Amino acid sequence: MEAEFVGYPVDYFDGDIKAATYHEVEIKRGNKKWEAAALFDI
Repeated sequence: MEAEFVGYPVDYFDGDIKAATYHEVEIKRGNKKWEAAALFDI
C-alpha cells in the first residue's frame, strides 16, 4: 500500500475535531492493480 498526504502546518487550533469527512472518492482498476483516491477534511 502506498499513500500520499498533503496538508499545511497549524500553529493554533481553537476547538475540538469531532469528525473527518471525505468526498471525491474514486476507485478504479489500473494496470494489474486497484487504485483508490479520497479527499479527507479534518
